[in-house]
Amino acid sequence: MIREPALPAAVPRAVGLSGRRRPVTRLAVIMLIGVIGLVAVGILPRVRRHQDLEAAARAVKDGVPVVNVILPVRGKPDAEFMLPGTIQAIQETAIYARVDGYLRRRLVDIGDRVVAGQVLAEIDTPELDQQLYQAKATLAQARAARAQAVASLEQARSALVHTQAQLEYNGTNLSRWRTLKERELVAQQDVDDRQVLVTTAQADVKAAQANVVALEASVAAAACSRCNRSRRSGHPSPASSPCATWTTAR
Repeated sequence: MIREPALPAAVPRAVGLSGRRRPVTRLAVIMLIGVIGLVAVGILPRVRRHQDLEAAARAVKDGVPVVNVILPVRGKPDAEFMLPGTIQAIQETAIYARVDGYLRRRLVDIGDRVVAGQVLAEIDTPELDQQLYQAKATLAQARAARAQAVASLEQARSALVHTQAQLEYNGTNLSRWRTLKERELVAQQDVDDRQVLVTTAQADVKAAQANVVALEASVAAAACSRCNRSRRSGHPSPASSPCATWTTAR
């Protein structure tokens, strides 16, 4: 048996199934296109910015840089704002005076720049000044005493010279009188008188020599006293003075 009449009834079923699947396919295609569009919208600007950055970096690297130069000028401030402040040094050093006294005048202030050897202040020292005046007065007395001792020494030396000359004269005179006595022209008393004069002159010479030695010691002592007072008063003694020589030798 041949069943041909059943074919027309199967055709409408196939047609009905294909009509239901077409909307689903269109929706999928639309969604795919939407996703692609969203991806393109999100990626394309980044790609363009990356390309722009690469182009700018390439231009900076390959091109000559352009620099604008201006001269800075300090403008006038629109407003001034004053605030109190203090300056403190990194290192501080206390400076003390070498003597006690009263501050007479201050020549520098806090924050001033100073150099080595600059006078910072003046100090009145009445006690030290009084000691200095007293030392100067004592030094003047010592100088006067030394001058008097030197004068006495010179006088003693002159007296020694005179006594030695007198002794020489008396000795010559005694020799003459002895010659006359040998000839029996004078008495022995005259010769003895001349001998007494010679002996007296010899004693005077020894006394004058001792006086000169004593005065020389007095002059040296006065010179040493003067040197010591000079050191105390701040006046050094010369190297040729007797005190300096005595100190060096000792």
